[in-house]
Amino acid sequence: GVGVVVVQDGRMVFVNPSMERIVGHSTQALMAMPFTGTIHPDDVPAVVERHQRRLRGEPVEEMYSFRIITDKGEVRTLDLSAVLLQWGHRDATLLFVVDATARVEAEQNQKRALQQQIELNDLKSRFITMASHEFRTPLATILSSAELVQDFGESLPAGEQPTSICALPLYHIFAFTVNMMLGMRTGGKVILIPNPRDLPAVLKELSKHTFHSLPAVNTLF
Repeated sequence: GVGVVVVQDGRMVFVNPSMERIVGHSTQALMAMPFTGTIHPDDVPAVVERHQRRLRGEPVEEMYSFRIITDKGEVRTLDLSAVLLQWGHRDATLLFVVDATARVEAEQNQKRALQQQIELNDLKSRFITMASHEFRTPLATILSSAELVQDFGESLPAGEQPTSICALPLYHIFAFTVNMMLGMRTGGKVILIPNPRDLPAVLKELSKHTFHSLPAVNTLF
């Protein structure tokens, strides 16, 4: 329901039952405290400033929100609209209050969800950009290397298979991908040497094969 309050001389002089339910205090307790008694401390200055401007007849927002603290310590957000009136032949303010806590929480959840979606879209965009680069770069290398191998392959004796040496640490996924896919692209054989730092072992392995190419990333050598 809508809470109705009359404020005069800084205190509540009338409180309806709906206002009692909203703030969780009895009419007697509310009328015994300043009208700011249940307002959240951070919102008191703004509420008081608007109240004084209204009493002076100055323009004030027709409706605004502020927070209260209930008798159980819960923080709720209220929407308030107010008009001046005469109460006992003296100036007073008639307030209409609605509990807007559910609406505010829904708006905050929507904002969080929107922010999360923005962050997710940004992450997806960065991933696509990175993945596009990671796939385009080895693909270009593979195609250009395949052309060289195929050109060279035309001079090989009939039946001899193009052979490449893949001498690199397995953690170097870029070079490993290029070598493996190059072998698939050309239909050639790839000799994997996973520990190229052991030069005696590398030379021993090379002596066993007739190879035609040694594709790799130059920083490895």
